[in-house]
Amino acid sequence: MSYRETDRAAHPLLAALWRGRGVRRWQVLAGAATALTASLALIVAIALLASGPPIPAKPPAPTRQIAERVEAKPTPLAYREREDIEVLERHASLPAERRRDPTPEPAVDAGEAPGVTKTMRIKKGDTLGRLLARAAADGNESHQAIVALREVFNLRRLRPGQEVELRFVRAADAEETTTLAGLTIHLDVDRSAVAEREADGNFAARIVEKDLRREYRRVSGTIEGSLFVAAQDAGLPARLVMELIRIYSWDVDFQREIQPGDRFEVLFDRFVDGEARAADNAVKIGDVLYASLVLSGKTLELFRHRTAGGVDYFDAAGASVRKALLRTPVDGARLSSRYGKRRHPILGYTKMHRGVDFAAPRGTPIRAAGNGVVETAGRNGGYGKYVRIRHNNRYKTAYAHLSRYGRGIRRGKRVEQGQIIGYVGSTGLSTGPHLHYEVLVGGRQVNPLTLKLPTGTKLKGEQLAAFKTAMRQVLARLAEAPLSRQHARVDPAAARSPGSTN
Repeated sequence: MSYRETDRAAHPLLAALWRGRGVRRWQVLAGAATALTASLALIVAIALLASGPPIPAKPPAPTRQIAERVEAKPTPLAYREREDIEVLERHASLPAERRRDPTPEPAVDAGEAPGVTKTMRIKKGDTLGRLLARAAADGNESHQAIVALREVFNLRRLRPGQEVELRFVRAADAEETTTLAGLTIHLDVDRSAVAEREADGNFAARIVEKDLRREYRRVSGTIEGSLFVAAQDAGLPARLVMELIRIYSWDVDFQREIQPGDRFEVLFDRFVDGEARAADNAVKIGDVLYASLVLSGKTLELFRHRTAGGVDYFDAAGASVRKALLRTPVDGARLSSRYGKRRHPILGYTKMHRGVDFAAPRGTPIRAAGNGVVETAGRNGGYGKYVRIRHNNRYKTAYAHLSRYGRGIRRGKRVEQGQIIGYVGSTGLSTGPHLHYEVLVGGRQVNPLTLKLPTGTKLKGEQLAAFKTAMRQVLARLAEAPLSRQHARVDPAAARSPGSTN
């Protein structure tokens, strides 16, 4: 028998490995290592069992016993360990009435439970009940709070995005929130609906008004291309830019009459938190109180004034800017085709275009040009979806190529000036989304851009005298109001002229 055969006979493990010589070498070695590890583990286990039963665990020794054991063993300790032992020794030597935990937890008065505040937002289609459920509020407590709030506010008027602040209290010995203490619905920047739990456990609700201070601001600038862009760059808030365009839309054709170099000036009010001290901490934007447009040297001034009939804008003579019909029934549109003969873009021959076209994105709202009654609302041949409104015995307006109709718009429906009657589309014979707008006088189409529209109210007597007094007050505020610098843009012409003002 050779050496290798003798060796394999003496070592069965090697023999087993030899029989697997067809396997890769690394697999053989791994198997051998595993077998050896198992053998060693078995030997260690047998040795531990032979040494006797395990020592049972003992409860922690009293503080004094710990200190005594430390003194009995002269083994050196780390600095931090020595410090801890010295503290324990001093604590053990104190009388029982003077002993206290060296690192006590802060005491919590059982009558003053800690609070938790959550701020959440109303989602689309949300209700206050659903929001409270998402916040894991108790159902019964939520119901009580909702019932109380209904007494001071219509909860159906909640809007997506509104903030709701929830206040909870929890017991001193509890980790989980247990009780709804109150909630605040932020209705506006200066107004909130609040429900709070009272001492008897019931909820009481009220409306809270924030104390705001009224301030006046003035903006002015030069129009380089668009009044909208120029006014925003000068610092006029976007909502007031739209209001500025609206109040001038009865008299100004923004497609033709605005020229580079024309100027504007606006006085508006804003409301500021009375407790704040920041220089620019406006929380609520007010209204356009005064506006001036200088178009090709001609000045158009308008003043906001309240009469018995409501709020309106008047010129310096007391004539209302409001006309029987809007000049442009769609906001932000581009005049794409005028009244008159033209080559039809689809039919290919020249024909009379008895209206004007305003190009705008599909879905842009279309507004009634004036008060009246819907005479027709439906398909009308090449006009596509079509609406015609009778304003009085003399005037009618028509709107064509709509994508859809406004809510409730049907024959016989009474509408008000500015009400949405439909949306821009491209139905009928149309090459793209636009509004075809017609004005009919005595049953015949006329040019809407050159039509002299009937004027609105003109103040007289005591009403005119009251307006003149209010107008002087507005002009005095205009002279005193600081110029708004928000988003201000330097006027190149003013920058080149030393001493000039914007």
